Amino acid sequence: MKKRFTMSKIIATFFGIGYIPFAPGTFGSIVAFPLYILLTIGLSILKGGVANVVTSELINAMLVVIVGLFFLGSWAADQYSNDIGKNDPKEIVIDEVVGQLLAICLTLALLPYIGIEAIMKFKSYGIDEYYLGLLNLVSAFILFRLFDITKPWPIDYIDKNVKNGIGVMLDDVVAAIFAVIVHFFALYAIIDRL
Repeated sequence: MKKRFTMSKIIATFFGIGYIPFAPGTFGSIVAFPLYILLTIGLSILKGGVANVVTSELINAMLVVIVGLFFLGSWAADQYSNDIGKNDPKEIVIDEVVGQLLAICLTLALLPYIGIEAIMKFKSYGIDEYYLGLLNLVSAFILFRLFDITKPWPIDYIDKNVKNGIGVMLDDVVAAIFAVIVHFFALYAIIDRL
């Protein structure tokens, strides 16, 4: 008799979020945002206030969490898939959590590179740094979900041909990278038109 609750099941479904009956992957992606906020709060407590948190420190902390969750998720997805006899069932959402966290992290890391001139252009339209950051995160979310759902090449290749926990996780990592690349190409196109 198999255990009702196993560590791999809890991690793979991210504490049961994968059992939400509609759009479990989207909910898995949404969970990444509170994790990002909690990480920011935790770092600000350690640093004595949010004003003392350097963006590079936040990005480094996020990367540590992402890498840890990637390997933990790979193990859990592989174990859970083997337990139920299905490869990458829809209730596994740890991959979406990791993919979305990576999209957030890369967006934060690259946002300063749009330049002060671009930020001033957005300000002239009433969009300050806070709203620009928020718009970037919303865009990263939408684009990540788009790439995760549609799975263009090479994401579909990974999804179809890498049949273990690493494959479950890796297609979402690639989807995050694609989302961020497309996001910044679109952002630069918008800046050119402003």
